[in-house]
Amino acid sequence: MIESGVRAASDDLLAAIATALDCPIDLLCAEAPIRGGEAQDLHFRRRTTLPITERKRLEAKLHLSYLTVKGLLRGIDYEPSLPLPVLDVDEIGSPAEAAQYVRRLWRIPTGPIRNLTEYLEAAGVFLMPCNAPNKVDAVTRRCDEGWHVTAYNSAMPVDRSRLTRSHELGHLVLHYQTFGENTEDEANQFAAEFLTPAEEIYPQLEGLTTRDLARLHDLRMHWRVGLPFLVRRAGDLGCISERQQRSFYQLLNSRGLMYRTADDALPAETPSMLQRIIGVHQRDHDYSLDDLAQAALMTPARFESDFLTTPVEHTSFRQGLRLVQS
Repeated sequence: MIESGVRAASDDLLAAIATALDCPIDLLCAEAPIRGGEAQDLHFRRRTTLPITERKRLEAKLHLSYLTVKGLLRGIDYEPSLPLPVLDVDEIGSPAEAAQYVRRLWRIPTGPIRNLTEYLEAAGVFLMPCNAPNKVDAVTRRCDEGWHVTAYNSAMPVDRSRLTRSHELGHLVLHYQTFGENTEDEANQFAAEFLTPAEEIYPQLEGLTTRDLARLHDLRMHWRVGLPFLVRRAGDLGCISERQQRSFYQLLNSRGLMYRTADDALPAETPSMLQRIIGVHQRDHDYSLDDLAQAALMTPARFESDFLTTPVEHTSFRQGLRLVQS
């Protein structure tokens, strides 16, 4: 009855719930509505059908991430340094052409994207790690404020994480007002072209055989994507036949490389935008740990554990973070 809003909770009950959940009472009283998983501005990347209980749990985690970002942005004039376009698939031609457009718009050099996370954060996408079932990679919310939130499975290897982030970018670019049975396939096509432009990777995949596993490993390290992805890309581009594709999958499966690949020397891409925002609050607002936790609607201990243990990495983008004078 309380969750449905029929009956209000007493102050004592709110305090007891907050203690049990390790959260401040202000979070329980936050009025921002949770977006449902079928909403057009909320997109899941999942590998199988997701039970309703897990979906609700992930929706809640994404909502908490949204409230955290929103709270920490108060008092800061934030402006993404890269535009995030909204494109119509029918008008631009295809998801692949949309990916090519975004690469040109963001002036991404030819070849592999060395740090995808930098580009996404520069475009106003806040990447928030979370614990999630293995079958779920990420969920993204397009926000009315002009920035967006992607909660991603922190257990993913680097190559899978890059593919997932590109997939979620495809949703943000292509599916602002449309959501149908082809949206997941369109986001996959966008991600494939965004990470590995066909014009560049086709000559490298042409003539590939199962005897070229070492070559496939080299391409994986160069493009920073997974081995199964490269096999699928070769099949989609017509570089290998369906029979060869099945043979490749059998080979990868026999080597334990089909569903779980070692990261080898792939560098991790750690989000840093929220840490830089926190730094502005500490430097210019003189925020204490308690102040930061209050803004993020978290307990001080949870906030310190989640956000104050990771060093801020250097980024090549100039971010629009300015103090709002009161």
